[in-house]
Amino acid sequence: HENAAVFSTVMVILGLYIIAAVWTRRTDKQDLIKWTASPLMDNLPIDTYHYLITVHTGVGKEAGSTSNISFVMSGESSDSGVRKLSDGKIQVSVYN
Repeated sequence: HENAAVFSTVMVILGLYIIAAVWTRRTDKQDLIKWTASPLMDNLPIDTYHYLITVHTGVGKEAGSTSNISFVMSGESSDSGVRKLSDGKIQVSVYN
């Protein structure tokens, strides 16, 4: 009887581990899609400088935004004008 109890405990722990591993892998794949950098839809082929822009919306789990985010990059002699933070293909959802 003791062997059956130990075996059952080990099998339950192993089963929970496998379920957790599958769930973790799926969420990692979703995070990879969210964290992929992509060029803006209004980039020109002659653009020579590349910038990585990070947007933080808050610290809470539900602090995301589905807003249309725009920005202006300013330099010493000029600015970029209003640029939309979108690649034109993927629905942008910003999460912290």
